[in-house]
Amino acid sequence: MLCPEVPEVSQVTYLPVINASPTEYDTLYTVLKESLVIADKSSVKTVVVVMDEATYAKAQQIRWSSEVFRNRVVMRLGEFHVSMAYLACLGSRFGEAGLRDLLIESDIVAQGSINGVLSGHHYNRSVRTHKLTADALSRLRWLAFLDTLNDEQRDEIRKIIVDLHENFLSNNILAFVEIDKVKTLLQQF
Repeated sequence: MLCPEVPEVSQVTYLPVINASPTEYDTLYTVLKESLVIADKSSVKTVVVVMDEATYAKAQQIRWSSEVFRNRVVMRLGEFHVSMAYLACLGSRFGEAGLRDLLIESDIVAQGSINGVLSGHHYNRSVRTHKLTADALSRLRWLAFLDTLNDEQRDEIRKIIVDLHENFLSNNILAFVEIDKVKTLLQQF
């Protein structure tokens, strides 16, 4: 056996429903209190509570005001809202640096949708837009890299790319990328 100590089987269940508004302080207090009750039943010292953006800040205020919550509850913002915040950071950082105009003029994003895309609120469109932008910038960087090479070096790189394509199709890609000439190409790029 690969693992000498096999952990016990976990049980994943739904928590009880609290029939109240999730953004009310009383409801959030109940959630934190019930989380500690569950942690005590499970003999766990600390409990991680994940919340969305609307409830996270209020729950943190409750947590900071109580010594017990402060010591035993770890608050996390949910992954979706972390992703939205990251997309908003990218949009804020690069939007006024020309990304806004580039996306509108290239017809990737309509002028009426650009604010939602750059703020991360139009999540799917925002992810798609940033992927397209990253791909376009990578292609421009590759072309600029090729412009720095002489004809002989470019021919060598074309051969490497053809070999890379053939090895990818034959599932030998992992062995191929370990070849010295491929490593050298990646370091130069």
